[in-house]
Amino acid sequence: MCSGWAGESSVLDWIRTGIANHIWILSSFLTFRRFIHNCRDPQKAQLRILKKILVRNASSQYGLNYEFSSISDYPEFARKVPIIDYSDIENLIEATAGGEKDVLTCESILRFEETSGSSGFARLIPYTAGLIRQFNEGIGPWIHALWKNHPGALRGRSYWSLSPATKERRMSGGGIPIGSADDTEYFSWFTRWILGGIMAIAPDTARIKDPDQFYEETLLQLLGRRNLSLISVWSPSFFLKLDERLRVNYRELLKKLSSSISSSRLQHLASMDEETLTWKDIWPKLWLCSCWTHASAAGFIPELRNRLGEIPVQGKGLISTEGIVSIPIAGSESPVAAIQSHFLEGMDLETERILPVYDWKLDRRYEVLLTTAGGLYRYRTGDVVQVTDFYRSTPCLRFLGRSNRSSDLTGEKLSEYQAIRMIQELHLQGFSGKFLLFPRPHINGAGYILLVEPLNEHNATEWRYRLKNIVDIAEGELRKNPYYHQARSLDQLDRIHVQILTGGSYEKIMSSFQKKKGTSDGDFKNPVLLRDSEIRYEELELYFIPED
Repeated sequence: MCSGWAGESSVLDWIRTGIANHIWILSSFLTFRRFIHNCRDPQKAQLRILKKILVRNASSQYGLNYEFSSISDYPEFARKVPIIDYSDIENLIEATAGGEKDVLTCESILRFEETSGSSGFARLIPYTAGLIRQFNEGIGPWIHALWKNHPGALRGRSYWSLSPATKERRMSGGGIPIGSADDTEYFSWFTRWILGGIMAIAPDTARIKDPDQFYEETLLQLLGRRNLSLISVWSPSFFLKLDERLRVNYRELLKKLSSSISSSRLQHLASMDEETLTWKDIWPKLWLCSCWTHASAAGFIPELRNRLGEIPVQGKGLISTEGIVSIPIAGSESPVAAIQSHFLEGMDLETERILPVYDWKLDRRYEVLLTTAGGLYRYRTGDVVQVTDFYRSTPCLRFLGRSNRSSDLTGEKLSEYQAIRMIQELHLQGFSGKFLLFPRPHINGAGYILLVEPLNEHNATEWRYRLKNIVDIAEGELRKNPYYHQARSLDQLDRIHVQILTGGSYEKIMSSFQKKKGTSDGDFKNPVLLRDSEIRYEELELYFIPED
């Protein structure tokens, strides 16, 4: 057990935690006040950010190429600087990782964070001190608003979910770290210092590689805190996995805690029925749970509420490795555009016009473009948002999903491109047939079904005998996506399930799909990665060959 983090919360711990929370609330006030003020005139705030980014990076290679120093307004910026995907700057990222200076930004690169996008494979996102400040310009207002609306959430310890070390932190060719030592590195040094007195879990828990040990250590530390008041996780499915481990191993966890908590606390915990208890029962001071609630996460929220008990759930804003797009603020149903962090634009999905965020219209859907202090300029994130309301004069944004064909049940960001690569590998290994990949939020947990129509009946028999080999190949390919790898390692996703289809099923499924889309034969492109919003599982089930 991580020294100094387990054991029942003492009076001294309550006092220390209260002081740390109070300092955090006070320190976030100025960014909150600035944000509220800026929401009255988002155009002014956004143009100020854009100017600062361009001026500070004018002498970088990218800034010189696109004449940052001569750009005086937004129309000129939009005219001179191209819209990009990761592939457009991959060579520049590689040069930076190799040690070349002043490529995308004039600031030093502190580290790279690894993510995956439309290709499904790992990408490196550069982090600078300026980018971290921009993140904190969004996090600060969120924290202060959280306190104003849920004051009890910042009275005790906070559980900020940590990601286990599914990959070692390593160095680029130029000696720049890839990955974070722990998740608190997204915060400023001052906030990290404050979090040391607030977090319910030791940061070095993230270094535990074994998922079973990671979950056990997390639960032991949480159970050792009576004063847990806030849970902040990304995916609700992660919370449900943690909750499942809590219930299955509850008695064993209490045995391991027996020497580090008081007899009265132990007796109280032991009196509960692990099948019916809620998190509110275990932690009476628990005030709020913050997690994703939109898009694919929405299906997990009813069960999450049931497991939590009478605890409010706050939807997170749209935050990715590349940047922060929206933050939850009081008085708005959806998170508010993070207008004092990065410069935000969007492509209207109906008109395909590119508009700055301050010109976005109610009910319209936009694919987000980011310009950040980390060296991303007019960068297509692939995230699609809809304007649901306005907070003062600033759009409130609901996250709808990804613009390209992809699936994101638990944060794995699985793309069709990766599904195609998986199928190509199966072909190379001698498995022939027609393939579809279908995401299911609930197969006793989230996961993917690989639908296969074999070439013939003999081929179908061969598939049945070699299912394990097929699954191993498919899993090996999909785990090249770091987020899928992490979700599998954390048991947020089940292994791929292979389902064999009857002869002729593939064409019938495609015909049904095409009819729903209203696409002509000449324009129809056969998808590989299906979406449950496009075709229901019950429709597909009609074509399944019963399993033995």
